Amino acid sequence: MGHRMRAGALARRLGGAAHILHQAPREPDAAPATRLPPGASPGWVRSWLRDALGHSGRLFVDTFPAGVARELGDAVLSAARRTVLIQRHLRTEQYDDYFALAGRFDERWLPYPPALCAWEGEVGGVHVGPLVRSLPVAAGPRAPLAVIGDAARLPPGWRALLPTGTRWVDGFFDVLPPAERYLCVGAGHNLCWELIGAGAAARHLPLPRRYDDQHRRALRLGRAALRREDVEVFLAAQ
Repeated sequence: MGHRMRAGALARRLGGAAHILHQAPREPDAAPATRLPPGASPGWVRSWLRDALGHSGRLFVDTFPAGVARELGDAVLSAARRTVLIQRHLRTEQYDDYFALAGRFDERWLPYPPALCAWEGEVGGVHVGPLVRSLPVAAGPRAPLAVIGDAARLPPGWRALLPTGTRWVDGFFDVLPPAERYLCVGAGHNLCWELIGAGAAARHLPLPRRYDDQHRRALRLGRAALRREDVEVFLAAQ
C-alpha cells in the first residue's frame, strides 16, 4: 500500500500525467491506475509494460530496480523513452545485484531531503524530497496521544504507559486524529515522512521487514521508540 500511495504522490508531482501499475489492495486516490489481476505472472507484467510504454513514455520504478519478482529485464527498460528509479532505501543484502540493477536506469531520484537521505552517500542521484501525502489534522479537541497501527504489536507493558483518552487508529486513514503526540507501531517510509511533514511529535516502534530497514530509518530520523524508557521520556516531554 505504501508503494501505491507513493506512486500517487509522484503522479501529482508530475501533474497527473501518469498511469500506475500496482498490486495494492485499494485505490487511495484518483490517479489513473491498473491493479494487477490475481495471479499475474512476471510475463504478464512485462507484456503490459511494453504495450503501455510504446517507446514513447517514461517508466518510473519504485524501490526495486528489477521488480519484486525480477520481471523488469532489459527488454522492458528499453521499451521506455526514459527510465527513472525512485531509489527509496532498502536492505541491499536482501536483493541480489541491487547496485548493478539500479545502474541501468537513466535517472535515480532519491525521495529524501539531502540532509536526511537514508542512503548516507551509498548511491548517487537527485534528491527530490519525500514523495508522500500532505496529511491534514482533523478538527476537534486534541487527545494527549494517538496510537497509529496494530496495538496488539505493542511490547508488553507499553499499553500501561499510555494516558487516558488515547486515540487508536488502525488501517488506512486520510487525516490524522487530533493529538498532542503520536506513537506509531511501525516505521514505514511514508508514515515517518507524512508525520514529519505534518509537524507532528511522533515516535515509531520499528517492525521487522525483509527489504525495509525500519530500525535504521527510525534511528536516522531521531524518532525511534525501542524501549519502554523511550516511550516514558517521549510522553513526559513538555
